[in-house]
Amino acid sequence: LAVSASALAGCGTVKTTNTARTGTEQLLLTDAWDAALCRIDFRPLTGVPCFLDTADVTAVDQGWVVSSLKQAMLQQGVLLRPKAEQAQWIVEARVGAYGTDQYDLLVGIPQTTVPAVVAGIGGTIPEMSVAKRTDQHGVVKMALFAYDRASGQLVWTSGTSQSKSNAKDVYIGGVGPIQSGTIRKSTEFSGMKIPAPQN
Repeated sequence: LAVSASALAGCGTVKTTNTARTGTEQLLLTDAWDAALCRIDFRPLTGVPCFLDTADVTAVDQGWVVSSLKQAMLQQGVLLRPKAEQAQWIVEARVGAYGTDQYDLLVGIPQTTVPAVVAGIGGTIPEMSVAKRTDQHGVVKMALFAYDRASGQLVWTSGTSQSKSNAKDVYIGGVGPIQSGTIRKSTEFSGMKIPAPQN
């Protein structure tokens, strides 16, 4: 009775919740965006009062995207103005791609539904994998240009900047995931860092 009572006293539950979007998805997209933005050279705009027009920037991480644009411009000496009428040049930004792709590879037998040929006999055969890989990519395409507010003349263009990031999960014999990719600082096993071999 004493053992049972002590076991019961130690029982408890913890409620956990998850966000609608995974942290992996958010890291894939914002990392790809940051990499594409790093390739933009804003130095031709240095010292010029500019207004950043983001009306055509549509991305699920709108706050991060717009704020990082402003930071990159300020770090390279652009003089940002809060209103278009206060600026000499208007800088217009646009996003051509901002999303994820996923690639799956399975060595083994995929999950299969067996039709009920005889009444009461049938069902689903679970997946049986020797090896399995999921590779998810974040994809970004962006561009900017600037024109003189008074004349409407084009004065600068960034060209198109594209970038990708990735997160890879590998299962071997049903064991895993072994996680790697550009968004991770090291290879991990089910969220735990795998120590790097010492030379």
